[in-house]
Amino acid sequence: MNLSHIRTELSFVRIDPRLLAYGFLMTMCSTFGQTFFVSLYADYIKADFSLSNGEFGAAYSMGTIASAAVLTWSGHWIDRLDLRLWTKIVIGLFSLACLTMALAQNFLTLVIAIFLLRQAGQGLMTHTAMTSQARYHDKARGRAVATAGLGFPAAESFVPVVGVMLAVAIGWRETWFLYAAFMVVGLLPFVLWLLKDHDQRHAQYLHRDSQSAASGLEQNDTTPQSGSSYLHKVFSHSRKHWQRREVLRDYRFYILLPVILAPSFISTGLFFHQVKLAFDKGWPVEQWALTFSALAGASVIAAIVSGIVTDRIGAVKILPFVLIPLGLACFVLAQSDAIWIGWVFMALIGITTGSLQTFFGAFWAEAYGTRHLGGIRALATALMVLSSALSPVIMGLLLDIDISMNSIALACAGYCVFGAIISIFSSRIYQRTI
Repeated sequence: MNLSHIRTELSFVRIDPRLLAYGFLMTMCSTFGQTFFVSLYADYIKADFSLSNGEFGAAYSMGTIASAAVLTWSGHWIDRLDLRLWTKIVIGLFSLACLTMALAQNFLTLVIAIFLLRQAGQGLMTHTAMTSQARYHDKARGRAVATAGLGFPAAESFVPVVGVMLAVAIGWRETWFLYAAFMVVGLLPFVLWLLKDHDQRHAQYLHRDSQSAASGLEQNDTTPQSGSSYLHKVFSHSRKHWQRREVLRDYRFYILLPVILAPSFISTGLFFHQVKLAFDKGWPVEQWALTFSALAGASVIAAIVSGIVTDRIGAVKILPFVLIPLGLACFVLAQSDAIWIGWVFMALIGITTGSLQTFFGAFWAEAYGTRHLGGIRALATALMVLSSALSPVIMGLLLDIDISMNSIALACAGYCVFGAIISIFSSRIYQRTI
C-alpha cells in the first residue's frame, strides 16, 4: 500500500471530524459500565457487602438482565430525539449510575447500581456512538464506525490501571464519586461542543433520505470504485428501511442470532472470572493486567483494517469470518498455562472486539437501512446484553462443580465453530435478499 493509497483511505476523517471525535469519546467513556472494568472492583464489593462469588455473580446478572429488557425500549429514542438532548440524557443517567454505585448499601441497591451502569454505559453510550456514526456517515461508514470504536482499546490501555490506583489511594467508593463528577463536568460539556453544528448535519441526512425516497436512488458515496455488484445494490438502488417489528418477523435475523450472541456471552464470562482464570493458570494478577496492552493494540489494528475491508466489500460478506479470532482465542487459552498464552489470548480477543464493533456498526445499516437504525440496534444490543448477563452465572456454576477454565474455554471454541458454520449460510441468505 503506497502513500497516496493511505492518504485516500484516511481522507474520510476530514468529512466530519467532530462526529468522529464524539463517537470516540462516547465509546471510551462507556468503560465504566463494561464488565472488564466493573469486575476489577469485585473483591472490594464482595467484602463490603459480604457476598460470595456466586452471590455477586447473581447480582451482576440480575442488573444486566434488567438492562437488556429496558434497552429495547430506551434505545429506540435515539431515532426520535435530537442527538444533543439524547446525549445529555444518557450522560446524566451514567453519572447517576456511578453515584448509585458509590452510595449502594445493600444487595438491592447494588443490583440497581449495576443495572444503571450496564444500561447507561455498556448499553446506551455504546449504542449512541455506533448509531450516530452509521447514520450520519454516508461516506466511509465502516471506517467511521471503526474510528469511533477505537475508544474501547484506548480506554482499555489505561483506565483499568488508573481505576485500581485510585481505589487503593482513596477508596473504591470514592472513585465512583469521581467518575460521576467527571461525566457531568468533564465529558458532557466537551461532547456537546463537538455537536454544536448538529442541526446542519441532521438536515443533510434528512435531505439525502428524502431524495432516496423520492427518486428511488440511495444517494450514498460509499460505493467502492471496484463496482461490486453486491455493494451496488446496497448503496446505489432504493432500499427498504426496515422497522424493528419487521426485523422481528424476518427469518434471517433468527438465523443470525447464534453469531450475534456468541461474542458477548463468551468474552463477558471469561472476563468476569478473570481473577479465577489467572489463579488457575498460576499467573500473578500483575502479569495478567499487563496483557491488556495486547488486547488494546490488536483491537486498534483490527478496527482499522476491518473498517477499510467493510467499506470495500460490505459487512455481510465479512460475516463468515467474524467468530474465527474468538474461537482461536478460546482454543489457545486451553492449551497451556504458560504466561505467553495469556498474551496470545488477549491479542486474539482484541482482534475480535475491534473487528466486531466495526462489523456490527455497519451491518445493521447495510442489512436494514438507516431510518430506524436506533431501534434495530437497540434490539440487537439488548440481546447481546442479555447474553452477557447469563454467562457469569453459567460459568460460575460450572466452576463451582470443578469444571476447569480450560474445559470451559474449549467448549466456547466449539460454539464458535458452530456459529461460524451458521454465519456462512446467513451471509449467503442476506446477500441474496438485500
